[in-house]
Amino acid sequence: MDADVLRSADRAAVAEVSYSDPAGVPRAVALVPLRLDNHICFALPYSQAGLAQEIGRSSQTLVSFTDSRLAYKGWRALFSGGKTQVTADPEGGLFVEKLLEQELRKHPPSRRLIDTFVMRRDYWWYVPRLIVRFYPDGPARPLARRQTLDSALLVWTTDRGLDLDLVQVDDWDAGEIGVQSMSGGDVEAKSGDAVLFFHNFEVPERDRVAQFSAWGRLDRGRLTITSRQGTRDLGRPATLRERLRSLRELERLCRAGLRSAGSH
Repeated sequence: MDADVLRSADRAAVAEVSYSDPAGVPRAVALVPLRLDNHICFALPYSQAGLAQEIGRSSQTLVSFTDSRLAYKGWRALFSGGKTQVTADPEGGLFVEKLLEQELRKHPPSRRLIDTFVMRRDYWWYVPRLIVRFYPDGPARPLARRQTLDSALLVWTTDRGLDLDLVQVDDWDAGEIGVQSMSGGDVEAKSGDAVLFFHNFEVPERDRVAQFSAWGRLDRGRLTITSRQGTRDLGRPATLRERLRSLRELERLCRAGLRSAGSH
């Protein structure tokens, strides 16, 4: 494992994971990077079982670090490509022993569910995890750091797989979005199916999060949009009733994921 990648994973609060879905469409998602021995991993609750399996089936995965918010000193913006392997941890033993402390440090919402033994007993359904290990197959490459909300990750297909860059976006709502590399790359010379991925979160609580994807065809620095999903708006703080409703929905999804996997 590249030492620079491990260092950024250790110090980052969030990473972008880019992959191809079963139809070959590029996708990206923001996840909490953790370290398991000398490998980067992501510990997804069973509410995200489908996402874990989709990442695991992708022939190539890119892990990038562009968002320095809540990161520790020594963090660097970069990315690496490689393979992933998904391991089921239906009792949460590996997660609690090796990864829990890191998740509690990096992800404040988890502290309200599994910070203590009593809480882990009460919210037992949030402890089981699917561990997605990342195995890079080459050296890390530098990226620009996100500095404004008009920047986003651009992921596109090539003859050799996926590639990405951090780009400046000219008009989020346009049918044809202009993008310009913030890392000194030559996005203007690239073409292929692509996704423009944006994520945001409330600092420091991370209670409110936003993820947005726009898919289309990249050609000479223009992305012709075919579909959009998600929102770039964090919205207002949730009411107590909305928080309880979200907690019940999270429990329902985790239990459903565990039942589908044949556990509990």
